[in-house]
Amino acid sequence: METNALPNNKLRGALTRGLVALLVAIFLLIATNFAFIDILRGPEKLGPISQEDPGSYVSAEVSLIMDFYAEDYSSLRDSVTGWYAIVPHEGQLFTILLTPRYFESAGLVIDDTYSYLNRLINRIDKYFVVNGTLDNLDPKAQAMLYDWFSLNKGWMAEAGIIGEVTDYSHILSPYVLCVDTVGSLPAVWAFALTGAALLCLVYVLIIFVRCALGKYGGKPEDAAEFDGDEPAASRTLPYDTPGMEEFSPDSGEAGK
Repeated sequence: METNALPNNKLRGALTRGLVALLVAIFLLIATNFAFIDILRGPEKLGPISQEDPGSYVSAEVSLIMDFYAEDYSSLRDSVTGWYAIVPHEGQLFTILLTPRYFESAGLVIDDTYSYLNRLINRIDKYFVVNGTLDNLDPKAQAMLYDWFSLNKGWMAEAGIIGEVTDYSHILSPYVLCVDTVGSLPAVWAFALTGAALLCLVYVLIIFVRCALGKYGGKPEDAAEFDGDEPAASRTLPYDTPGMEEFSPDSGEAGK
């Protein structure tokens, strides 16, 4: 007699949870623009910058700071959230947008820079290293950079930092290094979301392994085959039992 396999609800629930975890992981990775690639690879050392470089995750050593020409301010926090530092790089003046945790270090470096330029010290011995993402300097910040350069190019030329400049675009880099960012996200969010996606993928792997090992009750038809509630009419004896006689309901007695 044919029997229908009962659904394995435990297995079905595990597969559903695994599918949901997989979809969440994919969503998180897309939301971070696959920042895990940059995180795993690590930042590259900042070198000459080209038009193809914005979006790159890089590392830079800051040992000279000429000035801070702008700042970001948060009215919600009622505090300064970023300093636009101007530093020499590859024959240009390049912008690094510093986060508050670097403010103290930046203050020490700029003091050393001025002391060195005024010949109060013989060498620069203070520096700090930052990681972040290269981006194009937005027009408002770029305008403030040009204004700053107009006011300060005189003393920089006297100090021998720059030569004669007729075209500002030759000396002022149009790019910015946004510190503590990975792609378009703050580093802390990129790491947190990537970590959450990784946990989801680990959970999916665990479910897959447990399914392969039959930890969720095995195949549904196996449970039906050995179900203790199977109707008696569907059961068959595995062998002929000696001494058993056929019984005919019409005769009312056992056949000889």
